[in-house]
Amino acid sequence: MNPAPQPAPGPASIEADAALAALHDAIAPARFLGLETTRAEAVAAEGSERLGISPDAYVVALVGGTGVGKSTILNALAGEVVSTASARRPTTGEPVAWVAEGAATMVQPLLDRLGIRAPRTHARDDLRTVVIVDLPDVDSLEEGHRATVEAILPKVDVVAWVVDNEKYADAVLHDDFLREWMARLDRQVVILNKVDRLDGEASRMVAGDLRRVVRQVVAQDVPVIRTAAAAGESGISELRSWLADAAAAKAIVVARLAAAARASLAELKAAADVGGSGWAPLVHEAAQRRAVDGAIEEVLRVVDLRGAERHAVAATRARARRRGTGPIGVLTSALYRASGRERKAADPAGYLRAWQSRGGLTRATELVRRAITDALPGIPPALRAQYAAAGEGSDLEARLGKALDRVV
Repeated sequence: MNPAPQPAPGPASIEADAALAALHDAIAPARFLGLETTRAEAVAAEGSERLGISPDAYVVALVGGTGVGKSTILNALAGEVVSTASARRPTTGEPVAWVAEGAATMVQPLLDRLGIRAPRTHARDDLRTVVIVDLPDVDSLEEGHRATVEAILPKVDVVAWVVDNEKYADAVLHDDFLREWMARLDRQVVILNKVDRLDGEASRMVAGDLRRVVRQVVAQDVPVIRTAAAAGESGISELRSWLADAAAAKAIVVARLAAAARASLAELKAAADVGGSGWAPLVHEAAQRRAVDGAIEEVLRVVDLRGAERHAVAATRARARRRGTGPIGVLTSALYRASGRERKAADPAGYLRAWQSRGGLTRATELVRRAITDALPGIPPALRAQYAAAGEGSDLEARLGKALDRVV
C-alpha cells in the first residue's frame, strides 16, 4: 500500500505564522518604550514553539493510571499491537508514538522534542495527520515516569485522560497529579474506558457524572468519550470519529494561536495608543537620517581621526628610530621619551581616549534631541512622557559619551 501523501501546510497555519511574525516585530519596540510585554512574549513563545514544528499535525497524549487501558486503546485504533498492554505496574516505561507513514518525516522534529526516538507507523488515511502518544502510567512507582509525563503534557495539542468505570472518581477527585494538571491545561478530553462492563444506562450515568466531576476541577466542560477498547475496532468507534474530526479541526488550534497573537498585538497597540494596521517609526526616517548623519559628523570632529592618524605616523617613526637609525637615533628616542614629547605626539590610543579635551558632545546631542522634540506632537499621548524623557539633553549626552568611550 502506498503511504498517504505528506500534508502540506494549511492556510490556518500560514495565517498564524503571519500573526506571530507581526507580534514578534512589535515586542522589541514595545519593550523599549517601557510597555508591559510579559503576556505578548508568552504568546509569541508558545506560538513559535508549537507552529515551528509540524503545525498541521494533531498531537494527542494518552495519560492515565495503571490498568485503565491506554495501550489497549492505542492497539485497538491501530488494529495491531503497537504498545504492550498489561495489568502489571508499570508497562509503558517510555513514550510510544503512533503516526501515519506519510507524515512520519513531517512530525519527526516534533517527536525529537518530545524525546520519542522510534515511532510506530500506520497507513490509515483517516488519521494521517493524527499523532497519538502513549505515555507512562502517572501512578507508576518509577519516579522518572511521572517526570516524563509532566515534560510532555505542555507540548501536545490535547491531553486525553484515560480512566475506567471503576477508578474514575478516585482518579479525578483524589489524585493530586490529575487535579494539578487538569487545571493547567485548556486542551483536553476524558476517555472513559471499559464501558462494556456496564449496561447502556449505567454507561451514560457514569459518563455524565464524570463530566460533572471534571467540571468541578477545571471549571469548564470537557468532552467525555466512551470506549470499550478490549473489544477492538467496534469498541473505539466514537473515539476514532472524534480523532478524525479533531485532525480536521487542527485549524482551530492554530487559529487559537493566531487569535492570541492578534489579541496580544492589539493590547500592545492599545497600551501605546497606536491605531491602524501597522507600526511606524516615531521619528520619520528622513528626520532620523538627518539627525544621525549630523551627530556622526559632530562626534568625528571631536574625536579627530586625522589627529589620531598623525599620532600613529609619529609612533611608527619613533619605533623606527629606536630600531634602525644607529646610536644617534637611539639617543634621540630616549630623549623624546624622557621629555614626554613622544607621549604627547606619538600616542594614537591616548589621543583617542582624550577626546573630551577637544570638545564636548553638546552639538551632536542637540541634533538628536531636536529630532525627538520635533516629533513629539505626533507621539501617542500614552507614550509622550517617556518619549520626552528619552530626549532629555544631559542624559542623552551622557549616554552618547558612554557609547563613544566604548567604541574608543
